[in-house]
Amino acid sequence: MTKYYLGVDTSNYTTSLALVDQNGHVLENIKKMLTVKTGARGLRQAEAHYQHTNHLPSLIAELAKKVSLKKHLSGIGVSTQPRRQKDSYMPVFLAGYAMAKILSEVLSIPVIEVSHQENHLEAALYSAGLAWDALPNHFTAVHYSGGTSEVLKVTKKKDGYHSEVFSHSLDLHAGQLVDRIGIMLGLPFPAGKHLEALAKKGKCIADKPLNLRFTGNNFNLSGYENICKTWIEKGYPPQDIALTLFDILARVLIHALTLQKDGDYHQVLLFSGGVMSNQYIQQRLLQADLKYQILAFAEPAFSSDNAVGCALLARRALESIHDTQSD
Repeated sequence: MTKYYLGVDTSNYTTSLALVDQNGHVLENIKKMLTVKTGARGLRQAEAHYQHTNHLPSLIAELAKKVSLKKHLSGIGVSTQPRRQKDSYMPVFLAGYAMAKILSEVLSIPVIEVSHQENHLEAALYSAGLAWDALPNHFTAVHYSGGTSEVLKVTKKKDGYHSEVFSHSLDLHAGQLVDRIGIMLGLPFPAGKHLEALAKKGKCIADKPLNLRFTGNNFNLSGYENICKTWIEKGYPPQDIALTLFDILARVLIHALTLQKDGDYHQVLLFSGGVMSNQYIQQRLLQADLKYQILAFAEPAFSSDNAVGCALLARRALESIHDTQSD
């Protein structure tokens, strides 16, 4: 009988479910964005949790119409914290965890708890075609999104990944900056794809800030919000502001990556997170003289928030237990 594994992820802005089979093939990757009022810059945790709780039953019902979960579901992987650390906690993940535990009890199947960060890494590796067995033990990963802006030194573990933060934003995250500037320009939230479409018609502003704001390996992004606001007030073309913003984010990331000189982690450079779906930033990275053997970009569906990594991690953990018992 074919076995399926369910993935559940309830981030701050997307309710996500995924389904993979016992061979690691992704069968379903469904998402529902949380609603943010026009002009607002985000959601409070309590409101996000409430919306996740409302979304999950309908998404489960959508999956159940396609697959007999009672008959085929063999395990669940769920994000329970942002990172695999004792002090890493966000209330929104409790919505997904509660549903996973209920399904676990009703169907008598195990739950594998993973971090949101591990979920992103696993989904990005799957999307980039980097098989687990062929993946080096150490690699570098970038997660550039609305909730995280980090360069990670990653080590493979049997039950997931150990990540050491090499470089990160000291204030705003890249996605937060994109959304704030997009809202200033009258674009819907989330603003990334709308700002990218605008940027395709623009050119970089000649007096753009050339000094990158680094403290050691880490960087600051909040100052660019004020700079973009000044450009808007001065009447600079919106398309030029959009392109220049993406150019700044690309230059910050390129500089952070050049600071990472540990050769053990230079075989693979993996990119994920909603901001990394931006084609301009990807091209700037490909053109840069980065000392990494492979640059791997996840497709947008597997780069932005999703639950595919949760499902794949549950599948690997539970299939390995089954294999061990069979031996």
